[in-house]
Parts: sequence; C-alpha cells; structure tokens
Amino acid sequence: MKRLFCALLALAMLLTAAAAFAEKIVVLTDVATGAKVTFEMEGEYSIEYDEHCTADYVQFTVSRDGVCPVIVSVFARDAEDKNMNDMTDEELEAQRASLEADLADEGYVVTIETTSFGNKYINCVAASENGSVQQRYTVFEDFDMCRIQYSEGLFTEADTAFLAEVQASLWVEK
Repeated sequence: MKRLFCALLALAMLLTAAAAFAEKIVVLTDVATGAKVTFEMEGEYSIEYDEHCTADYVQFTVSRDGVCPVIVSVFARDAEDKNMNDMTDEELEAQRASLEADLADEGYVVTIETTSFGNKYINCVAASENGSVQQRYTVFEDFDMCRIQYSEGLFTEADTAFLAEVQASLWVEK
C-alpha cells in the first residue's frame, strides 16, 4: 500500500511539474526549407484552428478569459521576400508608407516597431469607441506572420499585453 501511495504521489508531482511548463506546438513547417513555426505560451489559453489551413498556410485563434482573442496567420513565404530584420530603414519606411496609404480610408496608424527580441514588425492600429483593430505583421525567416485582434470598443492594456504575449510565443526553428 505504501508503494502504491508513493507511486501515485510521484505521478502527481510529475503531472504538476509538467503543467507548469508551456506546451510547444508546431503550427507550420515550410516544406521547401524544413523551417518550423512553433507556438509556446505560458498560462491558461485555448487554440482553435481554422478549417481552411493548407500545407503552406495556417490560421488559428488564441483565446484567454478577460481579453480580446488574437487571430494568428502564418504563411510560408516566397524565397525572394526579404526578412524585415534585413531590410534597410528606407525599405521598411517604403513598406510602411505603402500599407498606410492602402489603409488610409480606414483610419489606421501604421508604425514600424521592434520586439524585445530585436525582431521588426509593422504595427497597424485603428481605434474608436465603435470598434478597434490592432494588427502586427512581420516577414521573419521563412514565414510571413500576422497577428490580429478585434474589439467592440477601445483596447485595454490587458488586450495589448495579450497580443504582445502571443507575438512573443511564435518562434521559427530551423
């Protein structure tokens, strides 16, 4: 009986330790290069995959209680596309200005930002009392990645922090 109790206690401790770590999920593998996009995030959240995913495109929604969900789209990119971290300031500004012109009628503010890990991305935000959208787009390694969040009103700090957390949870492994 003691052995059974000790075994169950050890199993319970292992399960508790495993629950403390984030689960790493491979969300897309680029067939041409073998590079993989992985998603690994701490805390309580749920993921729902779009039913229209293909071999070179995946979309999923990450949700957590109390914040606006984030829709993540990942595309395997064309080889000639340039990684945003490798673009000159002039190339990035041209891309930002082009996107801002495309979105001018919708009231977006378009800026170039850098994550704490040093990865550049384009941030697009349109916010009003009637509804808000924030989108973060980057070309990184072998993939185009887009994270979008919608709100029926203005975003809270918690919403924006969740978007940043989802963004930081996406990694490219070669």
